[in-house]
Formats: sequence, C-alpha cells, structure tokens
Amino acid sequence: MGCAKSGKGQHVFISDQDDPSEKIIQILTESLSPVITKMNLKYDKNIVESIIPNPDSLPYVLKGELINFYVTFKGQLDQKTSLSFSYEDSLNKLPYVMDI
Repeated sequence: MGCAKSGKGQHVFISDQDDPSEKIIQILTESLSPVITKMNLKYDKNIVESIIPNPDSLPYVLKGELINFYVTFKGQLDQKTSLSFSYEDSLNKLPYVMDI
C-alpha cells in the first residue's frame, strides 16, 4: 500500500470471494487514462514572490489527482493581475489554456 501511494499508484485488496480479473481490469483501465503533462504557469514575476508547488517540478498529474497552487505575492496588489495556466493531456496532445 505504501509503495503504491509513493509511486502515485493505486492498490486494491482482493478477498477470497472477489473476482481478481475485475479488479485488475479496473486498475489497468485507470493506468491507461490520460495524464496532464507540460504544465506551464505564466505570471508577472515582478509581483509574485513564489508559487508552491512549482509547475515545472511536476512531471505529470494523474487523472483525478487534485493539485493546489499557492501563490504568494511580494506585497499588496495595486491593480488586477492574471495568471495563465496551460497544459497538455497525454491522450490528445492538445494544449489547454486557462486564465485565472
């Protein structure tokens, strides 16, 4: 169980009454699901102190995985600013851009 969690994987317990093929097919189906790759967060570097986690440090995000980005600004914001987040999914290779 700990190995699966550390490797961003999953684990399943199969009892004597369970059909193992159903559980195996479920895990294999989820492992072939698209993941998010090539993440990029564009922002004004003059007003942002830090972003945790750094999107460049995340090689991929699995389907259904929740990622929160925490943005710390250098001071009080005097005007509106925007963040632009983009990524590709491994299945379609289509870029997706979202203005925050």
